[in-house]
Amino acid sequence: MGAGRSKFGLIQVAVLLLVLSVLMLVGFLRGFVAAEPAGQVVRTVLSPVQKLFGGIYSAVDSRLEVYRDHERVLAENEALRQEVQSLRASLVKNEELAAENARLRELLGYSEEAPYELAAARVIARDRQRWRDCIVIDKGTADGVEKNAAVLGPHGIVGRVTSASLRSSAVMLISDPQSALSGRVQESRALVSVEGSSRPDGLLKFECLESGDKVKVGDLVITSGLGGVFPPGLVVGRVHSVEKDFYGISDTGLLTPASNLMSVESVLVVINGGNTQ
Repeated sequence: MGAGRSKFGLIQVAVLLLVLSVLMLVGFLRGFVAAEPAGQVVRTVLSPVQKLFGGIYSAVDSRLEVYRDHERVLAENEALRQEVQSLRASLVKNEELAAENARLRELLGYSEEAPYELAAARVIARDRQRWRDCIVIDKGTADGVEKNAAVLGPHGIVGRVTSASLRSSAVMLISDPQSALSGRVQESRALVSVEGSSRPDGLLKFECLESGDKVKVGDLVITSGLGGVFPPGLVVGRVHSVEKDFYGISDTGLLTPASNLMSVESVLVVINGGNTQ
């Protein structure tokens, strides 16, 4: 292995010396061949050498040009890739802004019709231990938010404030098993109690407080205004299924919330709603 490397090194040195010798010879003869006919003789003799080195130079230059072209292509591709990424980021940002504007327009229409003061808020977090049932919003006591204030989504009630700090508040969603509210069937005007459940589909439980057939599938349930937390007339959801209670007297069943509680991003908080609890 060492002998092979040594021979290769000697060959390299010999080639280098040969090239230097030729170059020195050319330089020396330039002065000698200033006049004819000696110049013609020397040029004739050196012509093959010049052609050889010219060919080598052309080949090397061509290789270098290919390399430079390759580098330029790589640089252009990288620039285009970054531009595409920037355009994609801008597109996603614009789509997000459009979606947020749509949500805010829905909330704005809600707030213009409401007979009470509302504050728009964003969902900034979810409770890691109660992911389905508790959110955190970016409005607090500095914005007029109080404990037990009703929280609305674009299509109906979402929950109520359980605690409020200066700039944020925790909201218990109506899907929480500890949540309970008083509702009314819009068509029959029957009173129902609505409770959260731990069901993975997010359906709520309801029980009619009156005997007889007061509830049917598809009925709209709204807040009754009783209890002093939720103002009357807010949409809770629609009846998903109905059955009789254990005694066969009153209607019970499941309710689909009006708002998708897992995907809610923007809400309205009722300010100065007269909550006393």
